[in-house]
Amino acid sequence: MDEHNTGKPLTNKQRQVLTFLTRVQQEGRWPTLEEIARCIGARAPAAAHHHLKRLETKGYLRRTAWGSYELTPQVQMLEGLGVSRVPVRGTIAAGTGVEAVEAVEDWLTVDSVFARHPDVYALRVQGDSMVDACVCDGDHVLIRPQPAADNGEMVAALREDGTATLKHLHRDGGQVFLVPANPYYPTLPGDNISILGKVVGVIRVFA
Repeated sequence: MDEHNTGKPLTNKQRQVLTFLTRVQQEGRWPTLEEIARCIGARAPAAAHHHLKRLETKGYLRRTAWGSYELTPQVQMLEGLGVSRVPVRGTIAAGTGVEAVEAVEDWLTVDSVFARHPDVYALRVQGDSMVDACVCDGDHVLIRPQPAADNGEMVAALREDGTATLKHLHRDGGQVFLVPANPYYPTLPGDNISILGKVVGVIRVFA
């Protein structure tokens, strides 16, 4: 798909929403406003509605006869957004820690919007502690290497025991915590962690 033939260029948030809509549509359904909001880090469904309206204005979505949204035919498969290959460097826990791995196990083809940083790599997710942030067991997360992150961002963190885990980084005063996105998992202390990088995308493959 050529953005100039479809509509105005997309912002990063709009690309994120459009990619998410396409993935969920492959499951045979359309996501709720709450799901869309969670996947762009917003708390209110109104934020999701805003992005849907902008995507409609730019020609990427259209209204059905029943008033709901659907992808326009020319963007059904997000063709033409550009693709890049990123290395898969092992598995990261979304639950209990797993041993950090550095070797390249495989390569993953992704939308190039996720790979603007030359050192982005993928990790396979094991566990469901981040399921409420739309990260499921078996997904791949795309990591941009960086030693620090802002409060609330999802990070890959290396713990003192040498295991890596996927969590939201939370600072409260002088304390640091690793917070899951699943109420059945505990918050972990993060005082002695090393941040491996920030999550910049989630890839889900449907068989």
